[in-house]
Amino acid sequence: MKGSVVIKIENNKLATLLNLEEKKSKRLDVTTIKNRQTRAVIQLYIHSGNKLYPLEEISIDNIQIDSPLIEIEGSIDKNNLIISVYLNEKLYRKTSISISKFIDTEFRGSFPLAVIPILLVLFFILCIVYFYQGFPGFNKSSRDYKSFESIEVTEEKDMEAVEIKNADPEKNSREQGSMISIVESAGAAELEKEKIPAMPESREIIYFLPNEYFLTKKAVNKLDSIIQILINNPDARVSFGGHCALEGSKKISFELSKRRAETVAGYLRDSGWQPADNPEITGYGENFPVSINPGEQNKNRRVEITIQLSAP
Repeated sequence: MKGSVVIKIENNKLATLLNLEEKKSKRLDVTTIKNRQTRAVIQLYIHSGNKLYPLEEISIDNIQIDSPLIEIEGSIDKNNLIISVYLNEKLYRKTSISISKFIDTEFRGSFPLAVIPILLVLFFILCIVYFYQGFPGFNKSSRDYKSFESIEVTEEKDMEAVEIKNADPEKNSREQGSMISIVESAGAAELEKEKIPAMPESREIIYFLPNEYFLTKKAVNKLDSIIQILINNPDARVSFGGHCALEGSKKISFELSKRRAETVAGYLRDSGWQPADNPEITGYGENFPVSINPGEQNKNRRVEITIQLSAP
């Protein structure tokens, strides 16, 4: 898997610590307050594609140094990420994190190359066997003669079956009638299946201001545009998923995202929506960001509404 290990420090900036393909060690300065810093929080992620996968959060507490220098270093040992935190160039903490699901092992990478020569040899042998079996004058095996005998025996049995059926035409007509009715019923069942329509699904997105779970005027207008659909379809399956920007602690992000989802669901209920079943309301925190770009965090402050209408 292609990707990198990135860190996020207290000023919410993302920085690349280590590339998964190169496996090179790198040390970064993560000091945020040069004169007097007493605490630091470092969050580790795997960045692959456009997604962030949380790894671990490292806290440094009770720093009793006037001008601390906090550095972090990363390296990869087989399928483990080794994180070393230094305080004024002295090792403060060393942590090992398994990343086996994010990185391809050497065996997996070299396995297809080892198989290619074997496949070529097998292909060559099959070509030789096929050539000699189809060559004129080649002595056929006893297996070929048995196949001809089986064909003749089958033809004889088929002829006997035809003679038996012709001996009782009334019974044959009854059997044919039953077969026709079975085929007709099967065809009717297939037509009934085709008539069942698919359950349409739609998704709406409501955006929020930073650190807020109150609805904006634009969000209210959008919810008002879909409330009538929900009122007319009380049996619809509806779910609310809350999300947050990539900032702050994990606990606060989960609580804020859950409140945002509850706010949207509560507004729809207060507007007259009475669902037959309780909707699914989930807070995902920072786990599923739309963008990791610091300038596009407004896209992550959202609630996704999934509406699946029931079949008529």
